[in-house]
Amino acid sequence: MFRVFTHSHFSIEQGNMYLLNLDSSSISVIPREGFSGIFHPHGVSIYQTEDNRTFLYIVNHQNLGIPDQVLIFEFKNGILWVDNQSWIYFLFIPIINLSIQRYHVKTIEDDKFVSLNGIIASGEHTFYVSNDLGHKRDNWKKFASLMFSALSKASVVYWDGDSSYFAIPPGILSFANGVGISIDRKYFYAADTTNGGYFNIFSIDSKDPSKLEFIKKIFVNTGIDNIDVNPEDGSITAGCHLNSFRFLQHVSNPKEKTAPSQVIRIVLDEENNASIEEIYLNNGDEISASASGLVIGEYLLITPLLEDSIVICKKWWRSKSWLKINLKFHSKSLLQIQKEKLKKR
Repeated sequence: MFRVFTHSHFSIEQGNMYLLNLDSSSISVIPREGFSGIFHPHGVSIYQTEDNRTFLYIVNHQNLGIPDQVLIFEFKNGILWVDNQSWIYFLFIPIINLSIQRYHVKTIEDDKFVSLNGIIASGEHTFYVSNDLGHKRDNWKKFASLMFSALSKASVVYWDGDSSYFAIPPGILSFANGVGISIDRKYFYAADTTNGGYFNIFSIDSKDPSKLEFIKKIFVNTGIDNIDVNPEDGSITAGCHLNSFRFLQHVSNPKEKTAPSQVIRIVLDEENNASIEEIYLNNGDEISASASGLVIGEYLLITPLLEDSIVICKKWWRSKSWLKINLKFHSKSLLQIQKEKLKKR
């Protein structure tokens, strides 16, 4: 079983994708075969078919003025089939050339793909994808929508393999960010980052997955970003931006300004009532502007919005202490690892 998280950093340089082994802290690039276009990866989702084929769905930002698209890759050579669940995939900017491969299957562009952000695969040919503000990246309304939510055209689009549909039409969400599906495939989750932060729950029509019925929205009191559904217990982990002012300062000047990082865990009962627990909080010294939080076994992985690093915490269940591992990529693609044992919680 595999889960994914993104490092949603945009650059004029080509992006790439890496394989991280949590047990050894080793990292390697995954070359892409059959695709030579502009590659600025953002949201990512993995889907495994019943016949054990593994597909990767990537939100791809091209250069300004060129439409966003969804790329579908298929992994070959059995690289995904690791029983100890210690491998994860994440996106990053530097380029290294190694031997692991993935093969480009399809590129999807559509008029409804305007400002893509999060994506979740629901089948071999189907997926949901969010338009965060619903305006193109070079349109002034995209930036104005951050301050005036009435201008937002945020939405969620469902792709059925041939056509697109507004699963959540414009006018419901202010900033459509991370998306997910419950492990019983009955519910669709959407993070709404602005206006205090909301976690939205919709029921999925079993006969027509493009139709979502609103169930409830849960106020999380933080700028919820990417979400991940734990396939073992159905809990949701989310990276969050606690202070919007410092977040915007960090975005405008990431080398000089830091922003708090926060990860929350949401547990839903049978009636979708939520209990929310904060499982990580830092002022921005360890990691700034956490975009994702991902739980895999003993590990909590936290990715930033702009920094060239991730933080890995290992929870020792008996002593309830954490081990922080910072992995930084430098200009020569060297991996520097620092370990610091934190105080017991």
